[in-house]
Amino acid sequence: MVKNILIRRMHTHSSRIFVPIYVDGSYELCKNGFGKGIGGIGVFFPNGMHKPIAEPYKLWFPDVSPTSFRCELLAIYRAMAISIFANQPATIYSDSQSALHVIQTGKNVNGCDDILLDLHYAYNQRRSLIQFQHVSAHTYTGSQHSVGNAIADILAKYGRKLN
Repeated sequence: MVKNILIRRMHTHSSRIFVPIYVDGSYELCKNGFGKGIGGIGVFFPNGMHKPIAEPYKLWFPDVSPTSFRCELLAIYRAMAISIFANQPATIYSDSQSALHVIQTGKNVNGCDDILLDLHYAYNQRRSLIQFQHVSAHTYTGSQHSVGNAIADILAKYGRKLN
């Protein structure tokens, strides 16, 4: 059923086909309250353009402490990079409205300058290839966006466990 809902779901815009990509970040504080927490990212490609991604945050930023927001930004960054590298227009769906907003506006967020500046620059350079869409988190309605977001969430939690 999930396959029927999501596979080959594409969006057209200005005669270009935009493939859907669902992203999520996951963060957990250390159980003892000391040290930095652990984070992971999930990126789901329902049309099969790329294999699903579940990665630990530290793979990309081993020396920078994760936050929930940084994990969300990193997941979006990975989706954008794959889309741009493949020259494939994409609609990136995220349940983090604040992450999507700061990427589009370039507004500074404390502790995120390194990744945010790269994201904002890439978005402005490839605006014709990238669309962002906010989706509600954890709705479990069975809609394509609910299922896509849930899969990205599972991937992000699994990526967090790979730390």
